[in-house]
Amino acid sequence: MTAAGDVAVDEELRCRCKASTRDSADVVVERDYSLFGLLYLMWGGTSTPTAISFRCAKCADLFEASTLEEDRIAYRA
Repeated sequence: MTAAGDVAVDEELRCRCKASTRDSADVVVERDYSLFGLLYLMWGGTSTPTAISFRCAKCADLFEASTLEEDRIAYRA
C-alpha cells in the first residue's frame, strides 16, 4: 500500500501520443557515433555509439535521449 504522496519510481517515458515506450516495436532508435566509431563501422567492426535517441514512428516525438557518459542505455540498444 502506498501513500497518496508517493510517486512511482520506475515509470517509463512515453512519447507525445502515449503509444510508444523505449521497448516498443514501433520505436526508431537513432545512434550517433564518433568519427573513429564511424570509420570502425565502415571497416566492418562493431562500434559503441556515443549517444542514442528514441523516436516514435507514429508522432515523430523524440521522447528519450542518452549519452554514453550519463547513462549505460547505449550498451543495451
